[in-house]
Amino acid sequence: MDSEAENRDDGFPFDREPENAGAKDSPEPMPRDESEDAVELRKRTEERDVYRSELLRARADFDNLQKRVRKDRAGWEDQAVRRFVRDLLPVLDNFERALASTLEGSRQGPLEEGIRLTYQMMRQLLGDHSVSEIPAQGEMFNPELHEAVAEEPVEDRPTGEILEVLQKGYRHGDSLLRPSRVKVARNVKEEETTRHADV
Repeated sequence: MDSEAENRDDGFPFDREPENAGAKDSPEPMPRDESEDAVELRKRTEERDVYRSELLRARADFDNLQKRVRKDRAGWEDQAVRRFVRDLLPVLDNFERALASTLEGSRQGPLEEGIRLTYQMMRQLLGDHSVSEIPAQGEMFNPELHEAVAEEPVEDRPTGEILEVLQKGYRHGDSLLRPSRVKVARNVKEEETTRHADV
């Protein structure tokens, strides 16, 4: 009997069963119902639509942010220029005072010439960045541009005319950097005429 088992040519050793031998006994997986596949497909389609919608919303938000940054960048640059110029104006005032005192003297040496050239360069630089002096001397007082710090009674000038500029004012484009500090005329004759008219 051993010889018969050895001569058997079916390719399986006798001490173990073929792998497929027990397969007939186990139940085969049931095919999925088509309605389950449709539900799964619908679920995945909804997820895809949600992700796509979120992606489009995020892309639109990013585009809007880029546009807003481009629009606001010029404003940020202007703010930086204004902040710097405001800090620089007292230095410019001191240069003007130094020039006024050197002009009173008779002789200008290299130091005075250096002060004058530096002042001119600073004024040119400010002009290149749209910074301009506010006209005040001889103008009528404008509370949006001028700050009245003194008033002088006069007879030959209209009330509100600027008699003297005590500190120059500056603007950057349309924005006020610093108002001109001025002395304003108060016409006493006009006041008397008004007083008599009221009585």
